[in-house]
Amino acid sequence: MQETKVKSARTKDYEMWMVVLIIAVVIALVIWLLVSPNAMVAIADAGTAFAKNATWLFLMIPLVMVGVALAIAFSPVGKIRMGGPNATPKYSFYSYWAMLWCAGFGSATVVLSFLDWVDIVQNPPFGLEPLSLESYRISNALSMFEWGFTTCSLNLFLAIPFCYCFYVRKKNAARLGDVFATMSKRNIPDWFIKVLNVIFIFVVLGGMTCTLGYGVPKITACVCELTGASNTNVVNVVVIVIMAIIFTGSASLGIQKGVQNLSKINMWLLYAFLIAALLLGPTRFVLDNIVNSFGIMLDDFFTIGTNTDPFYESGYAQSNTLFCYCYSWAYVAMMAGFMITISYGRTFREMILSCLVCIPVGVWVMFGINGSVGMYNQMNGKADYISVYNESGSTAAAIEVVQDMGMGPVLGVVIFGLMMIIFVATAMDGTSVVLAQATMKKVAVGKEPLFSMKFIWCVILAVIPLVMDMLGAELWLFEAIANITGWPVMIIGIFLWIFLARWLKEDKGIEYGRGSKMDLDSELGQKAALETTQREEAEAASGEAAEASK
Repeated sequence: MQETKVKSARTKDYEMWMVVLIIAVVIALVIWLLVSPNAMVAIADAGTAFAKNATWLFLMIPLVMVGVALAIAFSPVGKIRMGGPNATPKYSFYSYWAMLWCAGFGSATVVLSFLDWVDIVQNPPFGLEPLSLESYRISNALSMFEWGFTTCSLNLFLAIPFCYCFYVRKKNAARLGDVFATMSKRNIPDWFIKVLNVIFIFVVLGGMTCTLGYGVPKITACVCELTGASNTNVVNVVVIVIMAIIFTGSASLGIQKGVQNLSKINMWLLYAFLIAALLLGPTRFVLDNIVNSFGIMLDDFFTIGTNTDPFYESGYAQSNTLFCYCYSWAYVAMMAGFMITISYGRTFREMILSCLVCIPVGVWVMFGINGSVGMYNQMNGKADYISVYNESGSTAAAIEVVQDMGMGPVLGVVIFGLMMIIFVATAMDGTSVVLAQATMKKVAVGKEPLFSMKFIWCVILAVIPLVMDMLGAELWLFEAIANITGWPVMIIGIFLWIFLARWLKEDKGIEYGRGSKMDLDSELGQKAALETTQREEAEAASGEAAEASK
């Protein structure tokens, strides 16, 4: 598959009925919320309870995914270059990593890097005493685990089958239903394919709407802190509108000039913030705690990863680890579509290791520095973030931690607010591309979605949290619904891996990764032609034997 000049699809290339259906479903949910809010809450609670009852499954899939992904990365399959042996990456490795990092971790992760330890020390696992020295000692290690290898592996759950289907088998399929139908090799009913495609869109939309809903209050708090304005719904609405303008403007520039540049800017802001926090804060404690926590995480990796807590029943696994994984499941569908878009010219090994090594290292540094500074101030009586968190919520506590990072009450809040804005904008921009592609009938390399379609999805992404905020609804309801619909994604994803195993077995004889000496397309074609010839020769021989017997 050769790289072609980027061009936009035409309007007739889209299935507009899917857009209309999604809008209708969203309107119906809003009306339902107005008419019967208790029923909505009951369904959300049922979905959450169902997930908690399947804690063992949610814990096992990421662990298995880490092992399987690494096995693929260091197998011959890992050498396959997406787009063909001579394909050249569209983006530098740094840009590629930055886009994955910013799109794969929403604004909630940034906030949790300051406050995750607050939850852990108050509700530690393994029967530890709350607020004890031991609970502080393991808190950062638990954060490193929960936002490290396992969580990042979920980004690959659909991405690897999707990319193998699209780039290796050269199938024009980039939606859940289309990929399932293609990989299954069965006559799947058209209505079932469409249902899966709609679920794919709904899960992407639900997860990203929650990202916007979670990030907006923090951005609003920064604005109010800097301007002295009252934190009201009006300010929230203004912030959402401004955010919509930013990520819509970025979407109009395309990935190369939009998402890529936003991601680079965001990473430099993050570097500046973390370096300043490290140098101006308790440097020795921060570095010691990062190294110590990394060792604890590695030493107790499987103990933490399989902790369903059946004896102490502290609820830690269900309230902390399960939250991390459910939050990540909301990104699974979006990341699959996004990786297809930006991974042209990359090998499977590069894609996998970017997710399983590069991203976790960045997360560990962010949690290590931000969390350690807050923990140090708390333990030494310089601040009481736990009380602020319990009495005023995560937003107020996050702002207070940021103000105590050594950069002063203004500069720190400004950088933090800018990071939040760009994190949200980057995720939403990438999501608009994925959603636009999800309504395209056929996806091809170099064929970028129309801006008009991306604009429609940008508006939808902004309007949903805007309306729900004006109604006073909690956005966790939408997240709970996204988690409920995520179950089909999980189940179908497991089937995709079964189908992928079959394809890998069929392609086992192919030699991967020899650059220009090997053309994957021609070799697959030669293999198929050889199998056809052998079958025809066997049938001819059988016919001759039958004639001879007569």
